[in-house]
Amino acid sequence: FLGGCGFGKAWDGPWAVHYRHPAAPASFPGLFRHPVPLYESAALLLLAFALLLWPKQKTGDGRWVGVYLVSYAVIRSLVETLRGDQVRGLIGGVISHSQLISIAMAAVGGWLIWRARRRAARMDA
Repeated sequence: FLGGCGFGKAWDGPWAVHYRHPAAPASFPGLFRHPVPLYESAALLLLAFALLLWPKQKTGDGRWVGVYLVSYAVIRSLVETLRGDQVRGLIGGVISHSQLISIAMAAVGGWLIWRARRRAARMDA
């Protein structure tokens, strides 16, 4: 964050940051940006607390990994919309490579959750 890596779109709102070091990729004079790395870090910290506090029913069935993958995919996809990258990635610059990876992660996470629920339903029957 302090080096200007993973900088955000130009923005002059609350929490806007200005990278000042001349070697930082985001250091343009007078340009304030979204603090994207801080957004992502805060969201991941909240996710960690939520997973710690969420009551555990059964371990080892893949459900918690699935919940984490889906949650991380949502966080990453939303944060990607605030990045200030010149090159966005795929599909005419609408979807970034990170968002495409997030879609795959969400699919795997959803499958793990579905599989865990199916196993639990079979054991209850």
